[in-house]
Amino acid sequence: MSGGQGSLPVISTIPDPETFYTPSVSVDGWSTDGFEFLQDDSEYVDEDGNLVEVASEYSSSVSPSIYDHEFKHGRRYHSYKSGRYPVPNDQYQQQLEELKHHIAFELMGGLLFSSEIDTRPRKILDIGTGAVADRYPGASIIGTDLSPIQPTWAPPNLEMFVDDCEDDEWLDGSGFDLVHLRDVDGFLRNPGAVIAQAYKSGGWIEFQDCIPIPYCDDDSMKDDDPLKRFSELVKEGMHKLGCTLHGSPRSKESLEEAGFTNVQLTVKKVPIGAWPQDEKLRCVGLLMSSYVSGCLGGYAAKPFEALKISPAEREALIRQVTTSLEDRRIHRYARYSICYGQKESRAMDLRE
Repeated sequence: MSGGQGSLPVISTIPDPETFYTPSVSVDGWSTDGFEFLQDDSEYVDEDGNLVEVASEYSSSVSPSIYDHEFKHGRRYHSYKSGRYPVPNDQYQQQLEELKHHIAFELMGGLLFSSEIDTRPRKILDIGTGAVADRYPGASIIGTDLSPIQPTWAPPNLEMFVDDCEDDEWLDGSGFDLVHLRDVDGFLRNPGAVIAQAYKSGGWIEFQDCIPIPYCDDDSMKDDDPLKRFSELVKEGMHKLGCTLHGSPRSKESLEEAGFTNVQLTVKKVPIGAWPQDEKLRCVGLLMSSYVSGCLGGYAAKPFEALKISPAEREALIRQVTTSLEDRRIHRYARYSICYGQKESRAMDLRE
């Protein structure tokens, strides 16, 4: 879902958003501060579309039905466990995910995660992406997704699987130095089970999520703001579809209750639009505005259908949001949450 980090430069001088924005009083506890890998011992589809028999340690044969995508609302969706992820997976959405990856890369100062793992990790599970493979060429990276949309070329240390992280047992093995999830939390039906699996299987766990709700520290965003109304409706619709965490932050307590230690939560502000005075933040804001604008149709289609909102009403609201995103007088921002922790046994090993 997300692209590699090597193709886009880091804006090294970008100030931390927390030092630029006027801090707002916290009212919610926030502090703002498997694919089949194409390898010799697996099965893959050749250029003519034929399945080639060749068994990997973790992989099993991909059924041709995996590639029978669902087409609805003029968009393409995954077919494996259809409906689990109510957002399109077509090429247009993949390009938006690349843009979001770049935004996250800038916010993280060029880092892909914050967990303090060993400098030479041996094994990482990257759920919903696979972007860390280039950074750690000596490690075995396993990337998973519900959709078979891996890039044509992948680093030799990356294996991609079509898999559901909410399955009772992970087919990808155990002993992970890090279990990394980006923009997955809001779509989980049973996040507690995923955290328990990560605790059993790994050392560190890290959730990174862009919370799709607009915020504002002054009065420039009104109660009837189009993007605010749109986001509230998407959240309500996502909840109806089973994504009950959509629009909510990951809490430190959820990891601590599962047994993780050294749990940290950081929330960064991401401007939406070209309103910041700082040039670098204005650049990030423009990227974020483009991302939000591009996502409106895909994020609204199924949730609005669940709320019985007509296509005409949906399109009318999208037009209002698109127009309002161009207004620099509205100082909206989103929140980017990074929550991570370490398995107790691994923490004890490091102390000894």
